[in-house]
Amino acid sequence: MRASPEDRRFCRFAAIFLFSLGLVIVVPGAIWAADINLDEPIRLIPPDEPPPAAVEEIQATQPDPEPVAPLTDIRLQPSDDELAQPGTSFENALEVTVDNPVDPIADRLGMETSSPDVSAVGSVSEAVTGDELAGDEDGIAIATLGGVDPDAAGLLNEADGGFSATLWEGADRALVAKLLPRLARAAPSRTLRALALRLLLTAGAPPAGEGEPGELLRLRVQTLADMGEYELAAVLLQAPSGFDDATLAARLNAAQMFRNLDFPGACALAREQINRSADLYWRKVVVFCQALEGDIEAALVGVDLMSETANPPGAGFVAAIHTMAGGEAPELQSISGSGPFQMAMLRAAGIRAPAAIIETANPAVLRIVAVSSDTDAATRLYAAERAEGLGALPAESVAGLYADVEFSEEHLADPLASAELLDAPLARALLYQVVARERVSVARGEAISAALELAGRLGNLGIMARTLLPEIRAIEPQPLFAWFAVSATRGLIAAGDVDGAMAWHALAMRQIAASPDAARATIELWPLVQLADSGGSLDEIMLDSWWEAQGGMGSADAHSRAGNLLSLLAALGHDIPGRYWHAMLGGSTATHALVPSPAIDNLLAQAVVNDGVGEVALLGLVALGEDGPLGAGVPTVARVIHAFVQVGLVDEARALALETALAEGF
Repeated sequence: MRASPEDRRFCRFAAIFLFSLGLVIVVPGAIWAADINLDEPIRLIPPDEPPPAAVEEIQATQPDPEPVAPLTDIRLQPSDDELAQPGTSFENALEVTVDNPVDPIADRLGMETSSPDVSAVGSVSEAVTGDELAGDEDGIAIATLGGVDPDAAGLLNEADGGFSATLWEGADRALVAKLLPRLARAAPSRTLRALALRLLLTAGAPPAGEGEPGELLRLRVQTLADMGEYELAAVLLQAPSGFDDATLAARLNAAQMFRNLDFPGACALAREQINRSADLYWRKVVVFCQALEGDIEAALVGVDLMSETANPPGAGFVAAIHTMAGGEAPELQSISGSGPFQMAMLRAAGIRAPAAIIETANPAVLRIVAVSSDTDAATRLYAAERAEGLGALPAESVAGLYADVEFSEEHLADPLASAELLDAPLARALLYQVVARERVSVARGEAISAALELAGRLGNLGIMARTLLPEIRAIEPQPLFAWFAVSATRGLIAAGDVDGAMAWHALAMRQIAASPDAARATIELWPLVQLADSGGSLDEIMLDSWWEAQGGMGSADAHSRAGNLLSLLAALGHDIPGRYWHAMLGGSTATHALVPSPAIDNLLAQAVVNDGVGEVALLGLVALGEDGPLGAGVPTVARVIHAFVQVGLVDEARALALETALAEGF
């Protein structure tokens, strides 16, 4: 017999009152405890786990999973059948499951793997033998390292695209330990994320200094998890033999279970962990599980008990529990935390995730939002674009989402005018569809040019260029299409195809004598071409032409553009003649820009002197922060690029310069 509302209110009031006195006893149907110590875990469930029938009853109401859609055939609005039941991954609705977590990292870092084994896991001093490789049931190969410092473990070595095993030579261990937790979780930069992953995954001797064995490994694992890379974090944690961190492993397992909507597995794990850990996370999970299994009274009492502690649960958690108890689903403006648990909890409660979560979410959450059927199309597209911008989602997946948006005949009849009025993600989807429908090369080129031009104005050229990359490549660089050179060159550079861009720029150069448009195009494109040219010296003739085309340094905009370009070129090692700097004195002699803190600035300079590759990379990433190159500003980006070049991170420096130049409108 269920208790009346008055009885439930009385029980909760009594529980809180006794809780404050430290006198609570355990009885079925409510949550009590004896001799409460706030430093110890509060038991939120009876000693015996509830019968599995409750979970089975929930699962029985769910239909069987639908087949996972292929990468190229993604529906923007997946049905509840595909996402709502336990065991169906949020991410599987967007992309296929990858058995080996190193392969997608190799793709993101632009490298090739010779085999599916995680053979890069190893010691700097010991080779990993075939006997030491053991495959688990998911096909992930783990290398065991006998008697090796756990902080030396990694999933990449230099041969596989990681750094040298000596990357931390000369670095200070205490400094590295302070900086690792400050790495950006979701900076809008593919270059920075790829560099951070290489840094965190490379096997190598840890920096010198005193510290607990495994301290740096734990920090690297936790940082990967905060970046949404749960599989990589779990595999890295397992890499060194004889090393065990059951608490961290349990958190990673729970994250993956919630991401896969495996509620029974997550609830069983939480009930096991709550007896071992005082972590508030497990208390919240258990309360959620009670609500999920229909034990609403216990869940509500659990919320009340936690609300009276020094670390009360966030409004989103409280709202989810009360909604599952029969309350009306609220419109949340924000939630504390943005991980798989929060997203799965909102999903189970039927609460729409707040749109603001996209601004700070890690890639795993962005992918969840991208396939969430209870979120509007523009928000889903924006989430997918952000995940792709981090290198955490293939451009093909975003293209699939673009293709599945339904537009009216009015939108399709005048797409350019319609795109100006739509939200930016929907505008890009509309223009993508226009390009995809064109079968005549000239018309397709015109549509691509319009799409890239609008995307550039809306501040997201990169995603448009990468989704349209196959269409751009389908047009051959030949004189008939000389008018397409500017769009093709800029789009290909934005998409990372520098060789293809150079072919189009060469075509424009050959057409200079015959076409004034080609001459203007080569001048307009020159800054990007010069920044992308890894082997060329500074072309002063083209620099002079570009300089003249800016209309004089009296213009504040021209002065800023010239200063940004010269700063990036100088940072890459080009010797800028003094006459250009002298000419800029005709404008303002001061500028407003964000700069690194004195501590970061000086430590970065010192690390360069010591030729510390790992330390320079780490300090540079921290200096650019969560807002990436555009948010940090060109002066800060130039300092980081210069430091990267000096320690041999030339490819990363050049990619960062191009990313910054494109973001600045070059």
